[in-house]
Amino acid sequence: MEASIIIPTYNRSEMLRKCLLALSDQTQPTGNFEVIVVVDGSTDRTLEMLASLETPFSLRVIQQPNSGQPAALNRGAAESRGHVSIFLDDDVIVSPPFVAEHLRLHRTADRIVGVGQLTLTLPSNADWFARGFAQGWRDHYEEFNCGQRQPDWDDCYGGNMSVSRAIFLAVGGNVTDLRRGYDVELAYRLKQYGCSFKYLPGALGNQYERKGFRELSADSEFAGEASVELVHRYPGTETRLFGDLRKNRRSWFVLWRLLEIANVSAREIEYLQQLAGKRGSSSEMFAFISNYYFWKGVHRAAPERTSWKQMIQLKKRGNFA
Repeated sequence: MEASIIIPTYNRSEMLRKCLLALSDQTQPTGNFEVIVVVDGSTDRTLEMLASLETPFSLRVIQQPNSGQPAALNRGAAESRGHVSIFLDDDVIVSPPFVAEHLRLHRTADRIVGVGQLTLTLPSNADWFARGFAQGWRDHYEEFNCGQRQPDWDDCYGGNMSVSRAIFLAVGGNVTDLRRGYDVELAYRLKQYGCSFKYLPGALGNQYERKGFRELSADSEFAGEASVELVHRYPGTETRLFGDLRKNRRSWFVLWRLLEIANVSAREIEYLQQLAGKRGSSSEMFAFISNYYFWKGVHRAAPERTSWKQMIQLKKRGNFA
């Protein structure tokens, strides 16, 4: 058994079914890999769907009380039999070479992490923020596709990645006390362990993104909180995690602080965006709002580090030390 594909799931029965059907159409011989689905306390018909699904590969189902995605991933890896652990989100539909591409990489080296390509599909009625998010996602992966750079630990998203099972267990698996950023935290520890990161454009997965402005902006806020926690644990991550925030205009820090003081709600921001007309749907507006919510999360977790005067001074010096 070369690989174990580990899929945590919670109340996504139909999406999970599509994910598993795509894994049934792999170029890699199905005898070389198993699929482990960890049902994390689902209350829909996930278990019934899995019991009736016929697959050409070995499919194992693990049930557990709802404990969160990191814990589900850890459980799947602990009970897996493959030498390589491939972590996959339950709303990702993979291409036929997916498994083969991950395995091809791990046959060349041991201390290496495979970072598969992820594309996004939005519903036809996606809002302006979701469209801006998707464009940023495309730009992120286009840098890899054009060879401008290789991924590093902060590019390692758990929805399509692979690592040696032995190494995953050796570093302690995922932490379970972060609601966001646990995959990046794992990747940082993997790098400290001596792992390198390799982009796999052929290990393609397409994610169906159903979130809109309110959900995605909340995700940005949680990411800001998580980044502060990661910096507390690993001070060496600060420049990388806050680097993009530092690049923003000085005036934006002032405006973010005013929005925060006024306690402007998500509904009110949506209203302001609509009043702005075409400009409200621009990439600049998306960047301003997205970065505002990230800053807001940072500010809530570490207000002493994010006063607008301090941020401007740090920007002038070019660092956050």
